[in-house]
Amino acid sequence: MTKKILNRLIFPLSLTALLLFSGCFLIEEEIFVSEDGTTSITATFTGEPDDFHAFFAIPSDPDWELLENKIDSSKGKPEVVVKSRLVVPYGQTIPPTYASKKSVNYNQSLHFPTEVKNWRDGKYTYYEFKRTYKARTFLRYHSDDIDPELEKKIVDKGIFKVEESERAKYLQQIQNALIHKNLYMFIDALGTLVDDKKLSVEDKITLEERAKTVLKDLITGQKITDILSKDEDSIGTAYDLFTYKIEKVLCDEFATVTGGDKNNEKVLTPVLDLIIMDDKITSLLDDRTFSIVVRLPTTGEPRLSPKPRMIDSR
Repeated sequence: MTKKILNRLIFPLSLTALLLFSGCFLIEEEIFVSEDGTTSITATFTGEPDDFHAFFAIPSDPDWELLENKIDSSKGKPEVVVKSRLVVPYGQTIPPTYASKKSVNYNQSLHFPTEVKNWRDGKYTYYEFKRTYKARTFLRYHSDDIDPELEKKIVDKGIFKVEESERAKYLQQIQNALIHKNLYMFIDALGTLVDDKKLSVEDKITLEERAKTVLKDLITGQKITDILSKDEDSIGTAYDLFTYKIEKVLCDEFATVTGGDKNNEKVLTPVLDLIIMDDKITSLLDDRTFSIVVRLPTTGEPRLSPKPRMIDSR
């Protein structure tokens, strides 16, 4: 089994895995602010074809002008390069994300509210550029109890080419990590429903305890081994079916506790799906490198240089 298969299907379950599997997907932005405050953003995405997931946002709104979309094989392996440009007149809102507002994953996409201001003070003009990358939930769902040295050894050699005791230890750690992840996603979904007054606190407590039991019964070392034993063409499907089964079992528990009506699970499913998608997008961001260059006009009188000055915040 290749590292790429492990990376896509089982990881990242731990902080260590992020370091082991960090790839090379580059997001470059060149932001030019003109003297009247108009902002031009050129965004370039470069990565392997498999890195362009359907749920990872790249500029797609009609306002973005597509400048380039190509596959470059000059470095020996194919790389996709997508470049787009957006021009925002001063005073208008700069989009806070690459995702289209029509995207079903708009709220789950990486958000980075951006502001550009300019003002006069006597004979000087001042410019201010501000961007804030919104924090995302990761540590709550991902275990940091996986042995980093054992993990690296298994990644290098393969999970079926290490000692039985090492494999058993690692499978137990993966089992605990998967239980932890699914349990806390479920708990957060229940919390949302309580806040929305669609679930009582008493039922939430009951469901949390039942989830601990069913997840331990469902997520076993043997089941994980069975998935990892599949060939590379079918392992993805096996893992997807397993995660679907986990969600289905949790939804069935929800329906049972809230009155036995199967239709009740429809209350939980969309909330849980949003949390799962948010985590998928967050996990994808682990191997994204951001390079941002902001060019502001030279300020003050007299003009000391006809060229814009550069601020490189890589």
